[in-house]
Amino acid sequence: MRRVLGDKWVLVFVLMVALISTSSVQATDLNQEFIRLQTELQNRPHDSKLLKELALLYSHGLQWELAAQTYDKILAQNPKDTFALAERCVCYTEALNPQKAISSCEEFAKHNQGSALALDNLGLMYFRFQKYDQALKAFTKARKISPDSALILLHQAQVAMAYQEWSYALILLDETNALNPKPREKVLIAHAKSLIYDKLKLYDDAYEQIVIAYEGSQNPLFLTKVGKAFLKKHQTIVYFLVVALILWFCRYMGVRLNRFLKNED
Repeated sequence: MRRVLGDKWVLVFVLMVALISTSSVQATDLNQEFIRLQTELQNRPHDSKLLKELALLYSHGLQWELAAQTYDKILAQNPKDTFALAERCVCYTEALNPQKAISSCEEFAKHNQGSALALDNLGLMYFRFQKYDQALKAFTKARKISPDSALILLHQAQVAMAYQEWSYALILLDETNALNPKPREKVLIAHAKSLIYDKLKLYDDAYEQIVIAYEGSQNPLFLTKVGKAFLKKHQTIVYFLVVALILWFCRYMGVRLNRFLKNED
């Protein structure tokens, strides 16, 4: 028995060392890549390809402000660079810099007025900073350009949810399902529906949808929500079990107290 336990601890130790080593290797690789780019940029400071690589490296490390500032350098040379405009919009939004995020996303949309992606990004930025009216306008324009986009319609449904218009949001989500959404979009739709059904106290439907979301993504965060939805779905049974347990405990303590008072214990 001791040998088995010892082997388990050895296995745990080996796995921990492997994880630490992997993380260390990844950090070393990123650092070496960063040094390489910085060295090459000293000789070619205006090379847009190198600057994009550097910006993506900053984004990978969640250094959103530095990534956005790198895209600024690219746009100073080419103000209409679509990739830089789109990514800078995302970076300033992720950096929670409302002023620069708004100006960046509006500039991206201005240079790409016929692009549903540009308008959708603009709407997402407005939504992120709780400017729901402006977000809805942007999503509506984007949908006129791309009426078959399940993702844009999903974003419109999220605005309806923000306004607590649950019934209308469900209608939009049902329409989204009819647009042949991608697997990832199906997960988002199911998750949104589970939230709405929970708000409407339709716990059976909420449980069914969150299970669909979990099965489609295997996201461990959804597994916790599955557990919560299961308890709500069976809350009547759980309630009676808890009450029964409390009553049994009270009766048990009453019997023990009675015996104690009679010196029978």
